[in-house]
Amino acid sequence: MSAHPPTGEIPLPVTGSIPVYREPAEETKVAKPPLLWWALIVGAGSMLTAMTFPGQTAGLSPFTDPLIESLDIDRTAISFSYLLATLAGALTMPILGRLLDKYGAKRAIIVIGFLLMTVVFLASFITEIIGLTASYVGLRMTGQGALSLAATTLVARTITYKPGLALGIVGAVGSAGISLAPVGLERLIAFTDIATAWRIEAALVAIIVLPIAFLLPKDLPRTTTETGTHIVIVPETGYTSGQALRTGMFWVLASAGFMVGMLSTGLAFHLISILGAQGLSTLEAAANFVPQTVAAVAASLGLGAIVDRIDPRWGWRGRCSR
Repeated sequence: MSAHPPTGEIPLPVTGSIPVYREPAEETKVAKPPLLWWALIVGAGSMLTAMTFPGQTAGLSPFTDPLIESLDIDRTAISFSYLLATLAGALTMPILGRLLDKYGAKRAIIVIGFLLMTVVFLASFITEIIGLTASYVGLRMTGQGALSLAATTLVARTITYKPGLALGIVGAVGSAGISLAPVGLERLIAFTDIATAWRIEAALVAIIVLPIAFLLPKDLPRTTTETGTHIVIVPETGYTSGQALRTGMFWVLASAGFMVGMLSTGLAFHLISILGAQGLSTLEAAANFVPQTVAAVAASLGLGAIVDRIDPRWGWRGRCSR
């Protein structure tokens, strides 16, 4: 702190009673990491996001009609089962978020990978609606919820250079993998059966997700410096979770996300049946997920590239106006 400002003037205090001159803060630029390291982290996040397909609606849609036939249940029953599972998975997200903060993304992804592999494998043995509901709960919780959150957290924590572009690439590749899964799964179920398809999915999780998880860098936040001094984290200004819950805008944004999720999930879950009623074969119906891939990749890459340069609120407005 300088006792005599270079300009000879003392700026008016903002909140204090004694004028204090403060040196202007220098802008710090984020150091550019090695391109290979950046690409490896983005690639890992992309593969992990794509491998959430066993618990995504698109990845479960090809199983809907075969399950109705093999378990001898009606469409309302399987829809209600999926609704309960989706809600149960959503309710665990805050808990999973806290565990990610405590143990780090690497440890979490290892555990999630083992759980997802186990749930998918056990799903191949279901014979009635209760077992199907339990399987749906596990798949939605570990695949759609936990692994997606962990992969995004991994990239957000470890990448500080062009994070918007990194998350855009992860979202694009992940969306492409998820949207292309129904075509392969439809053929797999047609040539084999439901149980075999789920067991092959479990094997894919074992040979893709788990090796990536073990090779990931540790991402636990540092609490001390190299000299042993404790790092004090100063929270950023903004709303606490309790304050945010009391604002109308929070519920507007939450409602927008809820409506988009509800409509897209319901349509995707029954898409093959709906299009089948219009005369399309199961393969042709599953192939309708491919145009979604093109749109998702273009939107993710485009928004990811510009979000580093604009206010993220504009990106949210664009997302909700689709």
